[in-house]
Amino acid sequence: MSFLDRYKHYDPAEGPGSPDEWARLADLLADQITGNWSPKGAIGQKAIKKDPDLELLFLDELPDSVVKLKTAFRNSLFKHHPDHGGTDAATIAAMDAYKRLLRKGFNQNT
Repeated sequence: MSFLDRYKHYDPAEGPGSPDEWARLADLLADQITGNWSPKGAIGQKAIKKDPDLELLFLDELPDSVVKLKTAFRNSLFKHHPDHGGTDAATIAAMDAYKRLLRKGFNQNT
């Protein structure tokens, strides 16, 4: 149940809840806003964090081919490149992530 669902079903007769409960719900909401939350994460469970290199290329998992990885890298540049509203640093980070994922998932002969 999401934070907003819990808020909609809040019963004032139950009281405001414990400080620990409020802190836990605030952390969950912050994780949802910052992207550290996973649909598999739920109240009382830790969020599953993805590989930051995959996140930079907007991938959920490592593709099964170099062509798909290269396509994801090129598509990510539409967000990260300065000509499309991104920054030099974001472009360099995406390029570095692409290189690391290439080394991680594919050998030189692929």
